[in-house]
Amino acid sequence: MNLVAETWREIAPAPPEAGWQVRRLHPVTPFGLFAARRGGDNAEALIFEIAPRSLPIGTSLPDCAGFQVGIEPIEAGPGGRCRLCLVLKDRRYLDVFATLAQDVVDRVVASPDEATAVRALLGRLNTWQRFLERFGTATLSREEQTGLFAELHLFETEILPRLGAASAVQVWRGPFGEPQDFRLGTLAIEVKATTAIAAASIPVSNLEQLDHGTASSLLLCHVILLENAGSDLSLPDLVHKLRAQLSSVDAGAAVEFDAALIEAGYLDIHSASYADRRFAVRKISWYDVREGFPRLTLASVPDGVISGRYTISLASCAPFGTRAEWALSLIETRTA
Repeated sequence: MNLVAETWREIAPAPPEAGWQVRRLHPVTPFGLFAARRGGDNAEALIFEIAPRSLPIGTSLPDCAGFQVGIEPIEAGPGGRCRLCLVLKDRRYLDVFATLAQDVVDRVVASPDEATAVRALLGRLNTWQRFLERFGTATLSREEQTGLFAELHLFETEILPRLGAASAVQVWRGPFGEPQDFRLGTLAIEVKATTAIAAASIPVSNLEQLDHGTASSLLLCHVILLENAGSDLSLPDLVHKLRAQLSSVDAGAAVEFDAALIEAGYLDIHSASYADRRFAVRKISWYDVREGFPRLTLASVPDGVISGRYTISLASCAPFGTRAEWALSLIETRTA
């Protein structure tokens, strides 16, 4: 349940002179946290009443297409109070904003003190700012859905059982813009997925994706998925399954998993758009990306080339194929 959205629905519109109309959230916590509507334009908001000293020095407040953050004084002086006001700017973003607000509330109420809560709030808002700048209100493309399903399948079947909940979430790095999808110490793993049964090539998004960088070993995991195969899992099914697994053993890991999903562009409010695509894993192939592997990197392209996308043939990768047992043994022997 989204407590913030439910509380907004309980607040009646008011004229401009009425100011903020508020309802306190989680009254048993020490934090002054409120769902609110602004008098006049009825804009939904989240208000956090704090001491000004709880704001980090040099704080830069997020401001993007969907929301804005402002500070309003309540009481002046050393022991004064102020409001951090997170306000919806564009009603096209309302559903996303409700999810955003609930995510922020969950982080705040889990904090041990006000200063930590403020840092948590600002950190989550920076994450949401990146999300809205990248995805807006759009759902994941079909290609992105396929890729995310494959990553989560590997996470569930191979990473999680070997590393445990907390470490497994930490090594999933693709959502955060890192070159490869998983990073386990000196081992990097890049996952590529397709629903084409007779796939003959692999697209590579940039010059870093198949570059070792600081990793001593780099594995390419190629996943072929069958789409709408009987009663198999949809992307929301797999997300729900993993959340349940993580929550049962480590609530903190479950929270971090949800944060990674947001970074990857996945929101529960879009789950109905993904539910009609169901996947089964047809084949997984592993390749050892080593000297001679067909790839372009920043070090191998001519001077002046700073970015690029390219495609490699699966046939050219065949000499670098490796047994799954060997690839998975690397996961077991590398620590996060």
